[in-house]
Amino acid sequence: MSARAKAIELDVAGRIEDAAEQYERAIAERGVPIEAFLNLAFIYWQATDYGFLTTHGLTPAFVERADTRCSEILEEAQDRYPDHLELVFWSRYFDYMTLGEPPLDDGRFLEAMKRDRVEASLVYLFPLRPTPECLPAVRRMIADAEREPTTKNRYIVAVLRGALNRFADDCRSDAPSPAGDAETRASTEIHPTE
Repeated sequence: MSARAKAIELDVAGRIEDAAEQYERAIAERGVPIEAFLNLAFIYWQATDYGFLTTHGLTPAFVERADTRCSEILEEAQDRYPDHLELVFWSRYFDYMTLGEPPLDDGRFLEAMKRDRVEASLVYLFPLRPTPECLPAVRRMIADAEREPTTKNRYIVAVLRGALNRFADDCRSDAPSPAGDAETRASTEIHPTE
């Protein structure tokens, strides 16, 4: 079994420190997919969150390493995959969530994501409300992430489900009557596997 495959297996099982070790081995290999870098960066980013580190029983040494290693992983990935938009997205997202940096530019970033077929519904990880037009893409992204529940994908599912719930709440509050009409209810129901 490759280091990358073992890392994913350990990540899905919630064995975070072991998964990180295997991801480190995987990214040392030539030609490793960018997903290995992203999964590892995500583990390190999440490891600095108190709830995450206590839930997974992470050691203080691991957390300390994670604090600096996350940005190093992103820089190394950028060297190997220059201008990879999903990498740019996650770098901006981590800065936004950690430092409060502005998440998006004047629209060029979103247009480039669409042009290069990067999942545009990633932007709903920022505290934005999905629009009715994007609901199928958001639901599809949730279903894709649920197929391989790595740390990164579990995070995506949780945040996007929250965005869908906020959208459904907004639609309910705009409904013409307390019960709402059948069409409004049907359009706002959350179907995670669509």
